[in-house]
Amino acid sequence: MVGVVGMEDNGLQDQIKAMRDQVNTMRENIESAMKKAQSVKQNMEYDLFKFAIIGFVCVFFGFVIVDSTMKTLSVYFGIKKSESRYNQQFTKPIDEYEYVNFESDLNFKKELVKGINKSQDNQNALLKNAKLEMIASDDRKTGMTPEDYKLDADININSIDKTNDEYKYSVPSKHDKSFLSMLFTNNKAYENA
Repeated sequence: MVGVVGMEDNGLQDQIKAMRDQVNTMRENIESAMKKAQSVKQNMEYDLFKFAIIGFVCVFFGFVIVDSTMKTLSVYFGIKKSESRYNQQFTKPIDEYEYVNFESDLNFKKELVKGINKSQDNQNALLKNAKLEMIASDDRKTGMTPEDYKLDADININSIDKTNDEYKYSVPSKHDKSFLSMLFTNNKAYENA
């Protein structure tokens, strides 16, 4: 029995030794896996740090681009707004109810007087033809010349000057000119205006 017990002890020791070897290899595998996990964790932290820096740089440049674009657009629209105000101020629509004062611009006044005189000469030439027709159609044959008729054009700068204008101009309101008010207003109201 002693021999059987010795053999059993020998077999048991071999099994224990094999188990220890398995435990040691498993421990080594676990330690190497832990080292790998630590390096992966360190790499992940490093990658997260790189991602945070790259994200910050992208957000910073995005902010700079958006900010400069907004400033550029505000300058552009400010220029357009001041340009439209300038155009409205100096190229406002001509008011047909208001005369221009010619006293401030002498060159314009000279050109205007020259145009008025030319217009008066043209109109008198046309009136001379009308006078000749009147003389030709007159049955009495009185011997009158075209100069004897008092039918001449007398146009001068005072004809269009605001100071000699006696008519009172009334500017119609925006509502009076609207399409709907014209639809629902009697025609007689517009005939009297």
